[in-house]
Amino acid sequence: YQRRVHGIQKVYNLNMKAKKDTGLFLPGHNISARVKEEDKHHTALEYSKKMESLGRITAWHEGHQKFQVGNLNKRNELQIKKELIEANTELKIRRRERLKELYAAEMALYEKELNDKGLAIFQD
Repeated sequence: YQRRVHGIQKVYNLNMKAKKDTGLFLPGHNISARVKEEDKHHTALEYSKKMESLGRITAWHEGHQKFQVGNLNKRNELQIKKELIEANTELKIRRRERLKELYAAEMALYEKELNDKGLAIFQD
């Protein structure tokens, strides 16, 4: 394709030089002018297709990037919810342990008071 375009360009240039020199076009001038015009049109079409492709790619990336931020926020929220659930579970476990320790300490204190009075709690 490149060779053909280059060869036609030479013919077109020769035709233009002949017109300047003699005032007449060489035979085939119309054909070479038409081929040059079609080549220009073909180049413009290729450029147009390339720009359309770039436009589609750009639109896809912009849309993807917009949703990517939303997805990232959603994942962060889920992670925070999981951490809160785990923290609440751990807090409940600690509270139960502290309550058991408190009840055990109160029971020991109550038994000591009873023992000081000479009484005891019957245990099975």
